[in-house]
Amino acid sequence: MTVTGNDGKKYTVDGSKSITLRPTWDELEQRVAKASNSLESGNAASAQKLVELADMKLSWDIDEGFRQFPAFAGTDDGDNKTLTKSETFGFYCPATPNVIYGNRSMPDWNMTYATAAGVRHELSHHAIHMRCGTIEPEAVMQNGVNRTEGVTNSYAVKYMGANRALIQQSIDYAASTGHKQYRMDAFTDRAAERIHSGQCNAG
Repeated sequence: MTVTGNDGKKYTVDGSKSITLRPTWDELEQRVAKASNSLESGNAASAQKLVELADMKLSWDIDEGFRQFPAFAGTDDGDNKTLTKSETFGFYCPATPNVIYGNRSMPDWNMTYATAAGVRHELSHHAIHMRCGTIEPEAVMQNGVNRTEGVTNSYAVKYMGANRALIQQSIDYAASTGHKQYRMDAFTDRAAERIHSGQCNAG
């Protein structure tokens, strides 16, 4: 076929030799946001399919994940109590950016939470990484406090189709066990909006 370039010249293109471009992150993010929470038979299988829609892989080797990323990001009010393995549903490690790690021993994988909240939170860590080059851009800092996890929750609700009620239940449970860094508020919502628009520096 013949196409006209921006320079006004005519070019002949051989369609039989064309290539299929990979979707952009914006396109992948929209796929996830619009996806049902019931993509396969069972919640864990649906969660895995959701990760695949983001062109990523779900690994059930949680121990490998801990070896790759031994500490978790995000503090709140000076509280830096990290999750133990038995408390960890899943996580995202910047060193293995195309993988979400899942912990099969957590019962939430058998519930709608897996696709409606949990995986979408982890995919939001990846989204922030893609947009800012780090999961902890300056935009997550509030008066010297690292709000990474709260901002990631806000991002998941605003842009990845996460169920706010289920996310809030998870936040409340985490806070009751000493992990305060997951709460959402007006600051985390604004920071998520800024990051989504490519503004990764402090506001």
